[in-house]
Amino acid sequence: MTLDGTMRTPIYGPPLNGTSGNAAIRNGDGWDRAAGPMQFIASTWARWGLDGSADGRADAQNVFDATLSAGRYLCANGTDMSTMDGLRGALLRYNHSDTYVDIVIRWIRRYETGVHPVRDGGRTALVAESAGFDSSPGATEPAASAPAPAPVPPAPPTEPAPPTAPPPGPPPECGPVLDKAHALCPVGTVIDDITDGVHELAHPGPSMPAPETPRPPW
Repeated sequence: MTLDGTMRTPIYGPPLNGTSGNAAIRNGDGWDRAAGPMQFIASTWARWGLDGSADGRADAQNVFDATLSAGRYLCANGTDMSTMDGLRGALLRYNHSDTYVDIVIRWIRRYETGVHPVRDGGRTALVAESAGFDSSPGATEPAASAPAPAPVPPAPPTEPAPPTAPPPGPPPECGPVLDKAHALCPVGTVIDDITDGVHELAHPGPSMPAPETPRPPW
């Protein structure tokens, strides 16, 4: 696919010649084939095709053109696709096959509830994949299919925490008496008395010079 959404290799379905369960639809002198990523037949595209890529032309092989045109076709005539009847009716207009409608609705539910890998190698595998909802006409609320929660393993037993040791007390020599303080007090020690030894904090005044001894004249 190119950056503008056009298929590098055009997509075509099998000839619609009435075999293999397909409809018989003529296109000119030959059998028609559904074209592009949304598989429009020529007559339907001629009526409903739109230019979704803004390049000035409606091309069934362009993904933006094709998806916009598919939305226009499915929602034609005010179809209410929020109901199961409306959704199935719109899809049957797109492809008149109940098997096809069931596959598309299952894919819709997959995208609504989270993408789930489904084998697409064979038609039977797709049809057999169940999304857990009522697809009968008239059903309006599909039953959600939620996966069973995984069992939660029991929590391992926890060991009791060891007792917290009290903080060490200050050494006996620690205190405010400066002439007895041979060790620093730990951080957080409460000092109640700071009077003893204050005299030792006093800064001594300037010392007087000693008197000179008279020297003999000789």
